[in-house]
Amino acid sequence: MGILYKISLFISSFAPLYVMLIIQEIDSAFKYNSLSKLPLSIYIYWFILITLIIISVISIYIIFKDKGNKTIEIDTNLEKQGDNIISYIMTYLVPLLSIDPNDYVNLLQNAFLFTIIGTIYIQQNLLFLNPIFSLLNYKFYKDSNNEILLSKYSIEELKSLKCEGKKVFARKIDEKFWIIKNVRK
Repeated sequence: MGILYKISLFISSFAPLYVMLIIQEIDSAFKYNSLSKLPLSIYIYWFILITLIIISVISIYIIFKDKGNKTIEIDTNLEKQGDNIISYIMTYLVPLLSIDPNDYVNLLQNAFLFTIIGTIYIQQNLLFLNPIFSLLNYKFYKDSNNEILLSKYSIEELKSLKCEGKKVFARKIDEKFWIIKNVRK
């Protein structure tokens, strides 16, 4: 997977933040009684947020439109990993809610924080730490090979499928990250 795709997945992991920031700033548009009276910084801020939302939607669409490219056996030694998402949200999303589009120092500080988080996210292959996956009802598991599996199936359902001798179609997202797409019949 290319670096641009990893960056787009990182950007999409903050999609809930972009929506919250838009909601937070909606009243600023009404304070000026006219869109033409808004400061340029607000226009730029909104443009960036809308662009980030579009990138998020496209990257999530691409990852989920795919049907899977490999048949894999189901590992029954799975550990649930969902608690990492809550830590991610609380550690990074909440501080970024303090963004003030009229304060250039604040914008620069938050852009720097966002860049640091993104660099770590991509270098450490933390692509699975994306709240959008959880919002779409996907669950995270770690298997006996320390690979991360993203699936709509519960551990019990996956174990049952394994007992029935079934395999699954999956898409390899990164070296140790798979999305289970479908049950192979």
